[in-house]
Amino acid sequence: MSKKINRRKLLAATGLGLTGLAAACAKASEDNANTEDSPAAPMVQTKKVRKLRMVTSWPPNFPGLGTTAEQIARNISQLTEGSLEIKLFGAGELVPAHQEFDAVSSGAADMYHAADYYWQGKSKGFSFFAAVPFGMTTIETLGWMQYGDGNKLWQQLSGQFNVYAMAAGSTGS
Repeated sequence: MSKKINRRKLLAATGLGLTGLAAACAKASEDNANTEDSPAAPMVQTKKVRKLRMVTSWPPNFPGLGTTAEQIARNISQLTEGSLEIKLFGAGELVPAHQEFDAVSSGAADMYHAADYYWQGKSKGFSFFAAVPFGMTTIETLGWMQYGDGNKLWQQLSGQFNVYAMAAGSTGS
């Protein structure tokens, strides 16, 4: 018996994964584009699996935040019917703890799961996109992100570092 997934809740909870999904889909479209000179695509297509690396600030199997990253990786695989596989690396496994942002910025990793307050040294503005040092409630923050140009500001800030940021969980408030 297969377990049903509420896609609306899943998409709301896995924003980070969608970054990788969008990037992978865009690249796949480029890779699969036919030109006028190329033959038509064959009728039988083999499943192409893209493997992405997610680094986290959390130790492997860390309860709460670490298990959320694991669930995001599983959800992405499920939603893409296995065409995207996310290899999860805990803190220190691929890059040292709190070096996740730099790893993604440089291309050493494809995505990260961490709290943006760790990047205050790069810009104080990153604090506005994290739960600490407190401020708005989770609902207020998500409303600002969606309807008040918060996401636009986040992209302007993170884009300076070659990173596309997306929310992927909340510790709540």
